[in-house]
Amino acid sequence: MPHLPLVERSVLSLMIRDDRFRRRALGEGLKAEHFWSLRPLWEAIAALARSGHPVDVATLSTFLARDGRILEIGGHEALQAIAEQSVPGDNWTQWVRDLGSARARRVAVESAKWMAEAADGEEALEAAAAAEKAIKEAIAGPTRAKPMKQVMAEVLAELQDLVNAGPLPGVPTGIDELDAISGGMRAGELWVILAQTSGGKSVLMNQLGLSGLKAKKRGAFFSVEMLAGVVGARLISSHGVIPLEKLTQPKTNTKRDWNLIEAQMKELAAMEAWVDDTPKMSLSHVEAEAQRLTDAHGPLGIIVVDYIQILKGERAKNSNREEVVAMISSGLKQLAKAMKCPVVTGAQVNRSMIVRESDAISFDADAMLMIADDGIKVAKMRNGRKNDILRYRLNGQYQRFERISQREIDALEKAEKEAADEAADKAVASRGYGAGRNKQFK
Repeated sequence: MPHLPLVERSVLSLMIRDDRFRRRALGEGLKAEHFWSLRPLWEAIAALARSGHPVDVATLSTFLARDGRILEIGGHEALQAIAEQSVPGDNWTQWVRDLGSARARRVAVESAKWMAEAADGEEALEAAAAAEKAIKEAIAGPTRAKPMKQVMAEVLAELQDLVNAGPLPGVPTGIDELDAISGGMRAGELWVILAQTSGGKSVLMNQLGLSGLKAKKRGAFFSVEMLAGVVGARLISSHGVIPLEKLTQPKTNTKRDWNLIEAQMKELAAMEAWVDDTPKMSLSHVEAEAQRLTDAHGPLGIIVVDYIQILKGERAKNSNREEVVAMISSGLKQLAKAMKCPVVTGAQVNRSMIVRESDAISFDADAMLMIADDGIKVAKMRNGRKNDILRYRLNGQYQRFERISQREIDALEKAEKEAADEAADKAVASRGYGAGRNKQFK
C-alpha cells in the first residue's frame, strides 16, 4: 500500500515532543487512517491527548504494551528513537498534505480491488462513488469552522429568503393543517413517512412531492419498489382525482374518462419532474442522479425516495443491517443539506408502531409523520409542535389522503375519550383504591 514512513515518523515525533503540534494535528483533521506503518502510535497519542494524560515516551510505552501493540511499531526502542528524532516543524503543513495524498492513493487501491470483485455493474458503480467521496475527503482535509461574522451573514440571508418566500417559508405539503404546524417542507430537511406494510407510505410521499411540483418546484422521484409507469399512474390519479382503476383497467373507460386522463397527463408532462426506477437502486445512485439533474436542469426543489429500508447501502466489512440502514438514513439527511431542498422518504414500522431495523431514522429525521387508523400523527417536527393528529385518511381509489368528515372526527374523538377513561379507571383499580380498601379507613 502507498505510504510515507519517514513523514509519519516526523509528524509523530513532533506530536510527542510538542503539545502545539498535537493540537494542530487534531484540529487539522488528521485521523488514524492517515497513518499506515505507525497507526497504533497515532492512536495512542490521540487517546492520551484527548483524555488529558501526559504524552511522553514512558506513558506511550506503557499504553501500547498494555494494549499488546508495542511490537506493531517496532518495540520500545523504536518508540524511543521516534521521540528523540530531531525534526523541525517548518514542513508540518506539507507533511499533513502528503499524508492526505498517501491516504487517497490507498483508498484508490482498495476501491479498485472492490470494483474488480463487484458482482455486477451496480455494485461497481457503488464502489466507484464511495471511492470518489473518500478520496475527495482525504485530499480536501477538514471542514473549517465558520467565523461568527460569516454565520450572522448567513442568518441574515436566510431571513431575507424567508421574508421573500411569502406566507409559507418552505415547500407546501398540500395539507393546510400540516403547513400551519411546520411552515412547509424547508430546504435541508429530511421528512420520513412511517406506516405498516401497505399503510399508504408511497401515497403520502407522492402527495407531498406532487404538492412541491404544483408550487413550481423541480422534483425528482426515486422509486425502488415500483416502475416509473406505475408511479406516473398514481400521480395522475392523485393530481386529477381520477379513480386508479381507470388507469390500471382502462378497457371500460368512456370518452370522458380518456379526456380527463389526457388532460392530467398534459399538466404533469409540463412540470419539471423526473422519475427514476433503476433496479437495485443504491444511495450512491440517488446522490449521483440528483446531482446530475441539478447540473443539467437547475436546483431541485423536492426529492422523494421510496423508501429507506429497500434502498441499497454501500457495502462495508462486518456491518450489520441496522448499521446499513443508519448509513442510508444519514445519507438522505446529508443529501437534503447538499441539494438545499427537502427530501421525503418512508420507513416501515412494526405492529407496535416502532421503526424497523434502525433507531437512527428517528434521529436523522427533521419531521416524522405516522399513518394510523385515526389519522396522520405528527410524531416529530423540529420546526413546530408535535403529537398533533391530522384527521386525514387514505383514499386508495384516488391515491391521496383526504380530510375525514366532521361526523367521523366526532366519533373518533368520542371513542378516544372513552378509551382514555377506561384506561384511567383500570389504573385506579390496579392501585387498590376500590371500595374494599376504603373500608380499612372507616
